Amino acid sequence: MLTVAGFGAAAVVLIIVVGGSGNSSDGNAAELLRAGERVRSGVLHDQAPHSSKLHAGVPPAVGFERAIAADVRGRVRRKELAGPTRGVSCTAVDPRRGSRRPYRCTARVGAIRYPFFAVADLRTRRLTWCKFDQIPTGEGAVPLSPRCKR
Repeated sequence: MLTVAGFGAAAVVLIIVVGGSGNSSDGNAAELLRAGERVRSGVLHDQAPHSSKLHAGVPPAVGFERAIAADVRGRVRRKELAGPTRGVSCTAVDPRRGSRRPYRCTARVGAIRYPFFAVADLRTRRLTWCKFDQIPTGEGAVPLSPRCKR
């Protein structure tokens, strides 16, 4: 899987191919579309929802911090992210709203901060989170799964 740096490099290639020549051929256009689809596919994979159980007595923010830290350590082991995991912090976005509570989390890996969107379902005691890659496609950012939104 491509890393965020890989997505960025692919986006730069797309910009160079599009902006580098006014004489683009059908072959270049097809190549550009394939490259864009590879970037989009990689982002969708990177942003896929993950979930775990919210254990009794553990506040959702702490549960997210532990679960996302484990997720990030796995991504580092698989070389999807580079650098040591330096911590995760999570904050409730609207703590008084229904049984599905949204959270925003940040994982520090090496010198980079990665955003995560998360939802705690207090009724089912499930935590769900998605890493958010801020990589635009032709239509804008690749949308997050509805599972990681309110």
